[in-house]
Amino acid sequence: MARALHFESANSSVVKSIRQRDFLNTWLRLYARSQTIPRMDEFQPERIEEDLPDTVFLSVDAAAQPQRLTIESDGTRMATAYGHSGKGRLLDDYLGPRLAPVVMPVYHECIARRLPAYTITDIDDIYGHVVAYEVSGKLRPFTRRGSMA
Repeated sequence: MARALHFESANSSVVKSIRQRDFLNTWLRLYARSQTIPRMDEFQPERIEEDLPDTVFLSVDAAAQPQRLTIESDGTRMATAYGHSGKGRLLDDYLGPRLAPVVMPVYHECIARRLPAYTITDIDDIYGHVVAYEVSGKLRPFTRRGSMA
């Protein structure tokens, strides 16, 4: 049975990774200028090249309900983890029936709020201790010429 997800607003201090906090703060500065989602070409944080192997770009079909997310890039580490590239595929299809119900609500919340999403999940380590696993500010919405990317 799927657990209900709880979303709440927080400031950037919840993000533990310094680099991811820099990415988030860069996004927030761009957002603050016009109170709208920044364009992707405006987003130029320091050391972004180091994160590109982990980065997956998605396009959003907002006309579909729920919105459909298509993988637009070959995130090298994602392709390694899943054994193949997802470029051109719908994200929920790529994730599969086991992961999609857990992962997709976070993406849909990011789209609905038009704000970055950050997740922390409690998991048990090999010794049975609860460890907080964070996905550090990885979901940031952008636009391309006025439409969400």
